[in-house]
Amino acid sequence: MQKTYAIVDNDPLVLAVMRNVLSKLLPSEYVCKWCVKSGVQALKYCQVTKTTPDYILIDMSMKDMSGVEVIRAIREKNNNIILIGMTSYDCRSYASSVAQVGGQAMVAKDNFKGLAEALQYCDNQKVYGCRCVRDVAYDFATPQESFIRLSKSRSRSVLPPQELKIMDLLSKGCTTNQIAAQLGLMPNTINTHIHRIYKKLHVSNRVQAISAFAAMQNREQTSNLQYFNNSLQNHPNPSQETDNAC
Repeated sequence: MQKTYAIVDNDPLVLAVMRNVLSKLLPSEYVCKWCVKSGVQALKYCQVTKTTPDYILIDMSMKDMSGVEVIRAIREKNNNIILIGMTSYDCRSYASSVAQVGGQAMVAKDNFKGLAEALQYCDNQKVYGCRCVRDVAYDFATPQESFIRLSKSRSRSVLPPQELKIMDLLSKGCTTNQIAAQLGLMPNTINTHIHRIYKKLHVSNRVQAISAFAAMQNREQTSNLQYFNNSLQNHPNPSQETDNAC
């Protein structure tokens, strides 16, 4: 079965060399779908199913967008593509950010063998991580898990912590005065927060706000359940993998 990958780097020479070397290091079923010099171009290709690859190698230092921004933008829309960050600098500078925004690996750009290894290793829902750095544990995750993380982050960030607490109390039937007493605030302050919540949730009353809040929580629970079910199907007998040197 053919597997497609793409390369994003603003240096045309690097693109040409990397494409050539990887074609020799990877098994024949791995085919380079495209190479582009900008993050914007990569995002455009990922918006169309026909041009969306299975894997993307993304340089961290580009002119139009940083590699971290590209990875995040792709992951927010896609829960399947395997995203591998690469850099000419110290991997420590980017590994944590790449993990947080949805990447599955961080590899030194001149380590062609490591790039090929990472690309193959990430098959079957495995995470390659950052093997150049031995003394730090980065929180890399699978595409599906990363997608859920970012989805939860976006939905939760609609409301700041205090307003989330207010909505939680409203959904439990608390009155404005009861919420004010519990949070140590004036009722007028609570009302101000409630009206801000209405605007953020695009509703006009408490009933609608509670319904929207419940729907938001429902989406999160559904996403987590889907991920759990997928994990059971993909990993019926999980086994611990042994890291190899970068």
